Amino acid sequence: MARSRRGWLTGWALLCFLAAPAAAQQQFRCLWGEVFRPGFKSTSEIDTMIAYAVQGNYNAVMPELLAYHDNNGYTSHGAFWKSNIVPWAPAVTTSFDPLAYLCQKARENNIEVHVWIVPFRASTAWPPAGNSRLGTRPEYVSVASADINTGPKLVEGAYQLDPGSPDVQDYIMDIIRELVTNYPIDGINLDHIRYETTNAGYPAHTWYTGSTLYRFNGNSSTPPPTGNTSWDNFRRRTIDEIVRRARAEIASIRTNPRQPVRLTADLIVFGDAPASFTSSSAYGLFQNWQYWMQQGYLDAGIPMNYKMEHCPPQGTWYRNWCGKAILWKYNRHMYMGQAGYLNSKENSVVQMQYALAAGCEGISNYNYWQTVISSLVCSSPGWLNDVSFYPYVRDNVFTSPVATPAMPWRNPATATEGTIWGRVVNTSGTPVDSASVQVGALTAVQTDGAGYYVVTLVPASAGGTNYTVSVTKSGLPGGSHPAAKVFAGDVVRYDFELGGGPPTIQLSTNTIEQTIYRRDNGLNDNFIVRNIGDGFLNYTITDNVNWLSVVPFQGSSGGEDDTITIKYATTSLGFGDHLATITVADPAATSPTQKTVTVIMHVVARGVPGDFNGDSDVDIEDFGVFQKCLTGPGGGLLDGCADANLDGDNDVDSADTQKFLNCLTAPEIPGSITCAD
Repeated sequence: MARSRRGWLTGWALLCFLAAPAAAQQQFRCLWGEVFRPGFKSTSEIDTMIAYAVQGNYNAVMPELLAYHDNNGYTSHGAFWKSNIVPWAPAVTTSFDPLAYLCQKARENNIEVHVWIVPFRASTAWPPAGNSRLGTRPEYVSVASADINTGPKLVEGAYQLDPGSPDVQDYIMDIIRELVTNYPIDGINLDHIRYETTNAGYPAHTWYTGSTLYRFNGNSSTPPPTGNTSWDNFRRRTIDEIVRRARAEIASIRTNPRQPVRLTADLIVFGDAPASFTSSSAYGLFQNWQYWMQQGYLDAGIPMNYKMEHCPPQGTWYRNWCGKAILWKYNRHMYMGQAGYLNSKENSVVQMQYALAAGCEGISNYNYWQTVISSLVCSSPGWLNDVSFYPYVRDNVFTSPVATPAMPWRNPATATEGTIWGRVVNTSGTPVDSASVQVGALTAVQTDGAGYYVVTLVPASAGGTNYTVSVTKSGLPGGSHPAAKVFAGDVVRYDFELGGGPPTIQLSTNTIEQTIYRRDNGLNDNFIVRNIGDGFLNYTITDNVNWLSVVPFQGSSGGEDDTITIKYATTSLGFGDHLATITVADPAATSPTQKTVTVIMHVVARGVPGDFNGDSDVDIEDFGVFQKCLTGPGGGLLDGCADANLDGDNDVDSADTQKFLNCLTAPEIPGSITCAD
């Protein structure tokens, strides 16, 4: 977590001794685990961190699992998981995966795991050791204006990736997708999600047409003058693009069992809070986090509100930033970042109590290992690893365990809006930068350098709301979809090929059959959806029964095979055949605009119907059991009589009697398993 040296200023905190807030039903209570300190580099470190989190009644940890994208030998460099993209940190071995073990231990203790990554800080030496994807691509680096076209150069002590590069954006999204796909994590936390200085974002090589500067003006050799408003706004836009795409990518990974996975970012709140956000240091470093909150890109912001309570006026600044953060959170959450290493544990508690009482939904303490200041000085303070911090927090702030706060905007039952995203390409498949995408009458958005757009806060119902989506780009044909369906609390994808023809639906099958024993769940089935026409097939999948579901329920095919999984919940089905219809539809497709898969579920008895004593025949002994179960039409089922309900209508009546008589044989004469059909 970036420490704010600008926050280490003088002043006296307000004398505000707030009582601990009333017991919360839900709060985000988090510990940042910095990569430069102990915390997650071994099983014993992880066990210890989780134990202290439990002791303090915390419910989340935020380990810094990617600080640098190389493995040059430093224990702090590399990926602290078994990545196929970033070289492994020294702590990762074939037999030890820190993130996997952390997820296991955290889950055992009802603690969430939010993975903290630094997206743009590549390395301290070039090329980044062990990183084959970055090592041969020096053009991915951005430099200060004086270093344009001189190759990779350090910015603020590290080689920084170019935020506006579509290749860099894809690289970062690949990392995020890998984490959310392969690990049962609860969140992604973006740190240093900004430019490190105002004089940054210029190309290391001017021939690279993917640089931020080339995207801005089509010319990488001529930078705008310092203070150029359009150039500053474009650099803000490049950071916006990363955050908004992460918002859509994370939610689209439906295989993660911890969904909805929370997206947070660490927000700059240097010095005192300004009257307007455009006067803030964050805005000056192109981190437009007020806009992110307003647009719903983040599930929560985490202001790095690192102020020394004992040094006036920093206590006042802390409180002022609490007020602004709450004002600028809009309809999302704020989890106040608080610096234990800059405060006594008593003053940390005062700050934590203030933020919660003021309206923050949680606290994130920086950091797990550096818990208290070593002496109450205002210049170059030291810190201590004082573990008495944890019981003190438990006794004075987090007095009982609670769950993390729910996100009503991510729950279809409570949400009133959804998100639509996708990619725009031309007929050769090249991404279209700065295309205008409009959803209904909402404000249009522009695609990023990789062709992606994201539209949040789209009014929608749980059952889906249709919108016309229009795409325009000067010099290219337009594109549109007449009925893009957006679902409350969810994210859907619609891709566009400008100049392409209509898509055509093809399914791998139109019938699926399965035979199961009564009270069993059917095994998962699957089928393939593909586009055999032009452009993109943007399809939605629905069904007409409650005993199956399809995953995913929506997708986009440019010609590749999309595998659709059918999951069954058939334990309540009665004997006989049960039919379901799965419909795959795209109103923009060539006729027919929808195709169906019929599912036939045959429910049979595990043995011979009516053979209640399990001897393979149906005789007088079985009749005695059946007779005791008779209730009549609508009479329900008596205890132990479920197998006598031969027609599956939850009673035992004349219809069941007829089926039993059809199955009746004699002692030692085997019955037929289809006799009740």
